[in-house]
Amino acid sequence: MRNARFRMMARLFFAWALWGLAGPGICAAETFPAIVEAKDHAVLSASREGALIRFEADAGDTVKKGDFLAMLFHRDLIIQKKSHDAQSAYWKRRVKEISGLNRSGFASNEEIEKARIEMISNRSQAEIIDSRIKASKFYAPFDGVVVRRLVRPFEWVEPGRPVIELYSRNRLYFAASLPSKLAVGFEKGKSHVFFVPDIGARITAELSVSEPLVDARSGTIKTYWRVSNSRQAAESGLLPGMRGVLSMGPVRSEAPLSRIK
Repeated sequence: MRNARFRMMARLFFAWALWGLAGPGICAAETFPAIVEAKDHAVLSASREGALIRFEADAGDTVKKGDFLAMLFHRDLIIQKKSHDAQSAYWKRRVKEISGLNRSGFASNEEIEKARIEMISNRSQAEIIDSRIKASKFYAPFDGVVVRRLVRPFEWVEPGRPVIELYSRNRLYFAASLPSKLAVGFEKGKSHVFFVPDIGARITAELSVSEPLVDARSGTIKTYWRVSNSRQAAESGLLPGMRGVLSMGPVRSEAPLSRIK
């Protein structure tokens, strides 16, 4: 009993000594959760209906801007375009022929105008079909990595259906919601270090921008840091969606004595 009381008194004395040395609080680093985001992130969706007959990229593949990724069936459209191109070329010749006859008095202006309308109509139809053919193909909008394919090969898709998702490794950011009193004092371009538990790495990022709005409920400002060396970060395994920790300190915390062991 006496030994237990002695240990309790010794612990209280030790806590009192720490309180006196540290001032009104114990020095500790204040931490804030952050999440990794990709600045360039895209979900490519179908702009026309059709069967997805070809995939050239799969999840995890690295692609360059302009690389061909996938294609909808459009052979029927190619046949239709060729037909309208041929009709347009035919009526173009007819306009020339009828115009010659008109100058000789063997054809009316109405006949010329009718031939010209047919030529323009077929040319317009060919251009519309050509735009649908182009919409059948999907290309990478930037250098990046394919995240996932959202449809299966030979699956029918409707306009607006997401087909493939990708992001760029070259522009990764950390995003965190910070207390407004802290965020407004940050200097743009200043470097901070984030610890990412998933890969056990510390990643340096530069303050990029803070949203010019304080969340009324939490009193925080959404703040973004650009990863300083995206290539090195990618090689270390940093991925969008990973969570990191921003340490800001040391700061003083009013920790109760009962928590000191």
